[in-house]
Amino acid sequence: MDLIDALAQPAAALLSGQLPGRGRDLEGARYYIDLLGVVRSRLGTPLTAEETRYLDDVLYQLRSLFVAATR
Repeated sequence: MDLIDALAQPAAALLSGQLPGRGRDLEGARYYIDLLGVVRSRLGTPLTAEETRYLDDVLYQLRSLFVAATR
């Protein structure tokens, strides 16, 4: 779950423009969201049910924020 958080935090910060000197960066956020998708689909070891729910929830929230930011 630490890996999920490590990828989700910069994505959220880039979506909201909270990184100093960087502003809002949708392409940067998309990169981290896509990486989380890769973790979801290609991880070598199976995830536990709890990890799967957590990752799915994080992906849903970030993707929703991304869609809202692009409108």
